[in-house]
Amino acid sequence: MSDHLASRLDAPGANSTEVDNLLGVGGRPPGACAVFPWSLHEAGPSRVIPLNAGRSHDDPVTATAGLALSTNVIRLRAQEPVATHAQASEEFYYVLRGQGRSRAGDQAREWQRGDSFVLPSGQTTVHAASEDATLLWIHDEPLFGAQGVGTRPLAIELRADDRSG
Repeated sequence: MSDHLASRLDAPGANSTEVDNLLGVGGRPPGACAVFPWSLHEAGPSRVIPLNAGRSHDDPVTATAGLALSTNVIRLRAQEPVATHAQASEEFYYVLRGQGRSRAGDQAREWQRGDSFVLPSGQTTVHAASEDATLLWIHDEPLFGAQGVGTRPLAIELRADDRSG
């Protein structure tokens, strides 16, 4: 049998407990929930804030890593850029407030509240805001990093004003 995660998940006889253990979700208290208040990213310097439910449950594995995703909030003050980097399949961003620009390699994206975009992973992305901003940043580095899977370039953008309805 292959050591690759997908092969183990699809293996005949794999049960949900084995799948949970492979993905790192075993051991979480049933119904465990974490609330991350808006005030968490309202003030302070520009920074990446991991949304880590494990802290409230004395769990060494973050709640998002247990689901094979890393979920973070990026707090950006005007003219105070933040660089991010993840070894993942791709990186998803959603703009909760503010406006600014993100650059990954030779690709740059202007964004504003309500926009979402996917940037290539495996390279450094620099985010800069023209006014205070908050981005939601989700990637699958915990899963792909643990499995040694490479990255592929991808860039998709959805502007808030492109939505219909």
